[in-house]
Amino acid sequence: MVELAIADNPDFTISDLEIRREGPSYSLDTVEELLAVYGANTEIYFITGTDSIQDLPTHWHKPMELLEKCHFVGTIRPEGSDQVEASLKALEPLSRVKNTLSNGTATGYIFLLYTTMPKRGEIS
Repeated sequence: MVELAIADNPDFTISDLEIRREGPSYSLDTVEELLAVYGANTEIYFITGTDSIQDLPTHWHKPMELLEKCHFVGTIRPEGSDQVEASLKALEPLSRVKNTLSNGTATGYIFLLYTTMPKRGEIS
């Protein structure tokens, strides 16, 4: 499914780092390995829902170290927009929160993107 989704975009690649890793696989391990492959100055954007970002301070492995190595892009789903305020409050001590994407920034930013649900029949 991912191959089909990115097939016409040369800026995307698929990685099987986490599949090949034995034992527990933490996001921090993946980000560190990607930085080793692509260079320490590479900007990494970790895209996930704000419901997952809300859990960063309490449920993620070494969240401060992770935020020192990448940015997070939190997609705000229409049905989850009530979670945004809770997410931002929970993350205040960890990061600088921005509401738009910008290139060339230091790591540790959390960007928020509002998403819309596709209409019935738009996804096959």
